[in-house]
Amino acid sequence: MFLLLPGGESVEDTFEGKKLWWRHSVHKVQGESVRGRGSQEVQERVYTLKIHKRDRDCIIPLYIDHINARAVGYKHQNR
Repeated sequence: MFLLLPGGESVEDTFEGKKLWWRHSVHKVQGESVRGRGSQEVQERVYTLKIHKRDRDCIIPLYIDHINARAVGYKHQNR
């Protein structure tokens, strides 16, 4: 499953019975100059994971391992 999340939007996930939220933010920043053309405006994309403070210690390691395993699976699937 792939999820395309527009800038400024968030999505709720549930893992091991705990709620988590992903938020996608897009910020415009000045990029470096390209071949003397001056700086260009670039979009910086940031994904933020929010977890209740009471759940962080027990969920973060498990959830990160879960996300990494899924990413590796997608990488091998799309070869």
